[in-house]
Amino acid sequence: MDRGSRRPSHRPGAGPSRPSLAPRPALTRKLRYSCGDPVRALGAAIVSRVRIASWNVNSVRVHSVYVPNGRTPGSDHYRYKLNWLAALRDVVGAGPEAVIVCGDMNIAPTDVDVFDPLAYAGQTHVTPPERAALAELQALGLRDVVRDRWPGERVFTYWDYRAGMFHKDLGMRIDLALASAPVAGRVRAAWVDRHARKGTGPSDHAPVIVDLDEAPDGDIGPVVPPPSALPVRPGTAKLPQSP
Repeated sequence: MDRGSRRPSHRPGAGPSRPSLAPRPALTRKLRYSCGDPVRALGAAIVSRVRIASWNVNSVRVHSVYVPNGRTPGSDHYRYKLNWLAALRDVVGAGPEAVIVCGDMNIAPTDVDVFDPLAYAGQTHVTPPERAALAELQALGLRDVVRDRWPGERVFTYWDYRAGMFHKDLGMRIDLALASAPVAGRVRAAWVDRHARKGTGPSDHAPVIVDLDEAPDGDIGPVVPPPSALPVRPGTAKLPQSP
């Protein structure tokens, strides 16, 4: 989840909304002055790597996470990822009730969240144990607020730098915002700022924007601006690392 989103332009006749580079002052102020109570998320599998930062923000516990990649199914890195997720579940389960877990989860929740499940056969991010670990975290009562708001839409947050994957819209949705009921009920907009993935030297991820209580940009989404590339037929596109 990005804290400094880009506000879309609403010029008459301009066509689809396109984010500009202007920050959102209200949200910036809220974070600047309300994050003074850092929370230390302790646990053996978490402390060994700096992959989580937690704050209390206006009565909501915010966990910003960077889940381990896992590299190769069955490897030590993969087992570490599963153990890390189990430790994260313990941390979140300890409370409080109003909580949101957001960031790079390095897991696509379902096959709908990748451009082609066949392309990811044998890869991490889509294996049953990873998805089961994510489901156990969500079983604490966490809602996937982007998918809840856009249940049938094609939504990606990550595209490999190589092979023109971004321009072909061959991506996956692995950056999530998972919120408990008291927080999910306050969501007014949830969308992906695809414009931030463009330009010179961008990240290979796009920010996920979640607005609570009010939506300064309106209830836009799911991806702004929407991709122009059409979905590919299953089995016709490969990952850059595939033989």
